[in-house]
Amino acid sequence: MVIDGQQRCTTFCVLIRAILDVCDSTNQLSANQITRLIDCVYKVSENNEGDEIYTPKLLLSNPDKKTFDSVMKVGEDRSELCSLESNEAIIKAYQYFYNYFSLNVNQIKPFYMRLIAENNISKIARSGVNGQFRPSRHINRMMVEMMDSKPIDFICDPACGTSGFPVTSGDYLRERYKK
Repeated sequence: MVIDGQQRCTTFCVLIRAILDVCDSTNQLSANQITRLIDCVYKVSENNEGDEIYTPKLLLSNPDKKTFDSVMKVGEDRSELCSLESNEAIIKAYQYFYNYFSLNVNQIKPFYMRLIAENNISKIARSGVNGQFRPSRHINRMMVEMMDSKPIDFICDPACGTSGFPVTSGDYLRERYKK
């Protein structure tokens, strides 16, 4: 698996979109908590009629832009995405996160609370300003646990920055596969 800077930001945005969609039907988070998650990944503005417009903060280049925009579009029914057969990584990521949190709705609030506890909501909401995005340890941990890496897997993070994903992956493998 390869995770680079844009992929990491894209994955995080898709993760938040999936959580927001699951919350639409499960009421796992309060309106204020949902607003804070929206602020992480969307720029909110108003049009001339006073309607709110949600624009993803992350702007992708082709060929992923169209797919990303369709996944991130606010007010769209994404239920068809969950059963769509696709080779596109963004759609597969959305399906994975949506299915995971649909089956594990009890994990949404703890995930959100860890974001708050580490004061990451405001950091994430401001991230990307300088092209930098540093997911917190618990986000790294959750992603590594969801990937369920095996000792034979190759894990590469070419835009590693602080090496959060490789270190967390190594810790996970050591914990899970003790001799």
